[in-house]
Amino acid sequence: MPSPSSAPRHAKGVPPEAIAETLWRAVAHAGDSDSTGSMVGNLLGAMHGYEALPAAWLEELELVGVIDRIAGDLHAALAGKVDEHAYPVKQTDMRASADEPEKKIEWHGILSREVCSEWFLRARDALADAAKASDWPAVFRVLEEHPKLINSWRAGGKSWYAPLHQAARGGASVDIVDRLLSLGAWRTLANAKGERPVDIAQRQGHDHLVPQLEPVAVRRVDAQALERMQGHFHSVIRTRIAVLEGVAGALRLPELAPLTEYPNAKAWFAVPGMYGGFSFWLEADGAQPKLVSESWCRVVEGSEERHEVTPGGARLVIGRP
Repeated sequence: MPSPSSAPRHAKGVPPEAIAETLWRAVAHAGDSDSTGSMVGNLLGAMHGYEALPAAWLEELELVGVIDRIAGDLHAALAGKVDEHAYPVKQTDMRASADEPEKKIEWHGILSREVCSEWFLRARDALADAAKASDWPAVFRVLEEHPKLINSWRAGGKSWYAPLHQAARGGASVDIVDRLLSLGAWRTLANAKGERPVDIAQRQGHDHLVPQLEPVAVRRVDAQALERMQGHFHSVIRTRIAVLEGVAGALRLPELAPLTEYPNAKAWFAVPGMYGGFSFWLEADGAQPKLVSESWCRVVEGSEERHEVTPGGARLVIGRP
């Protein structure tokens, strides 16, 4: 929103009631109302200025003084007048903490091409083609534009080879593998045959890659316990998405092994047709491991669910039983 002190005040005769009505229509629907409301509010503010907004809204707006100051400073910065002392850089502790996960990762579990958008298919196909051909400059160009696809495979493909699997298969250089790992490639990700990149490198005789590709577990969870937790988690997901016709068969459900590669990671699994998905993380490891899963549908009020998953089973702690 433009600042009252520095931005245009060109209401142009637009009555506040019209602004209020437009914003109400933007949010009073069952779709992605928070996003449409935000976009419409930004457009109305840019088009009609600060004074077009209902005065009662401005009086109740939380932190209005801070917003005013930031908007004014932004306007000044665009004019080349930057106060370097207005926003001093704060030194932060970058070590992982339970309150602020150090690493956010995504599980791209869509198998069917029918539920993918065109741009998503093009990006995944380009990445898969380049990695299979060992065209690493092309691989890194795609990843520069779509960094979250680092652990994805071809939608509709049968092998489930991500770029790191292809690097292991083709005997890529140590530098190439290092770069893929630095971009977030998972050493623990299995292909359709259950092979990790290190298994493929060993099978192909690319011994120079084995030390690099050997998984390093930062979070210690017994393999059998992790497998049982994964099975219970998958049951939670299947139950949650059972109402979505044809979706379950189009998905590869998340594996938990990649969570062990980070000291404090939170993963996201988007489900087509759900308008939401599952956020999950390891809350405890060692002798008594525990996974926490939170899921929701953005178009259904009160749809939030939280499960705690252990090797012994899954327990609903928030949501309708």
